[in-house]
Amino acid sequence: MKNINIEKDLLIKEISEKIREIRRELNLKDVDFEIVDIEIIWEDNDTFLNICVPTRSDKSTIIGPGGWVVGKLREYLKDRFPGNLKILVDTYTDRLILKKKEERALSILKRIGLKKGERVLVLVQCSYDLGVLDFLRKCFKVFAVSLNIGSVVLPPKNRKLIEDYFVRYKIPHKSLDPIKLKGEDIRKVLGGYPCDLCNGIVFKYLIEECRRMEIRYLINNNHTSQEIERLEDVYIINFLKLYPLKRDILRKNYPYLKCPLMIQTLKENEDLKVKRIGDIVSEVYEGLMEPGIGAEVILEIGKLGKNKG
Repeated sequence: MKNINIEKDLLIKEISEKIREIRRELNLKDVDFEIVDIEIIWEDNDTFLNICVPTRSDKSTIIGPGGWVVGKLREYLKDRFPGNLKILVDTYTDRLILKKKEERALSILKRIGLKKGERVLVLVQCSYDLGVLDFLRKCFKVFAVSLNIGSVVLPPKNRKLIEDYFVRYKIPHKSLDPIKLKGEDIRKVLGGYPCDLCNGIVFKYLIEECRRMEIRYLINNNHTSQEIERLEDVYIINFLKLYPLKRDILRKNYPYLKCPLMIQTLKENEDLKVKRIGDIVSEVYEGLMEPGIGAEVILEIGKLGKNKG
């Protein structure tokens, strides 16, 4: 990762004028906004243009409804920078909060002995796992594991996306086949929280795999677990709960691997739908997800079950 030197004041002025022009083209209200800082970073053939603004109102103005304003801004600027241009918009307050969370997370990881270059076992199954793995592989020696317990959890399309990623980045990996789900197993899961099924397998089989490989740290990004749990000699880390990774980057850069079991449960369980929407809203308010992306995910969840007879 390296910073790209550019005249900040001139670029901020140009971007501000272009945003106003784009909003006029889209027939959006002409409102005041301020850009307090920009940072341009190049990493792995991507250029990240980080725009920092004072308030969330400024952030919403720059992003625009459905992300249309920032999308057109990217089209305008994309040929000015090397690689694939990605624009992020943060508020100054959110940036400070995320920085504090990052410092806390690093302190906790250091306390349990997880330092740069350590070996970690990462469960890659669904949701944001590939994005998290991409972050971890730059800091640790990662070994990836997926659970082959039935297509209702890991369908062929998802499996191919995951395996293609492993091959592309030369990630050592293994597929475990501890059980095969039967109809009665699936019916039981649909009545509760589907991730509990994989969590049970994680605790039983992946802990054994960690011990066999003499790895002390297991990364499992399921949002139902605590930040860190310890099972004798193995630490189970929910990295997404502990470390403030931006969900937008995880979702845009890598396929959003949807779990069929979760989708089916959301169709049948209104309480779980409300909980999942609440989780997304929290991520938006915590600065972990852009409002436009959060709205898209909430709409996806809200549509589930509407056609139920």
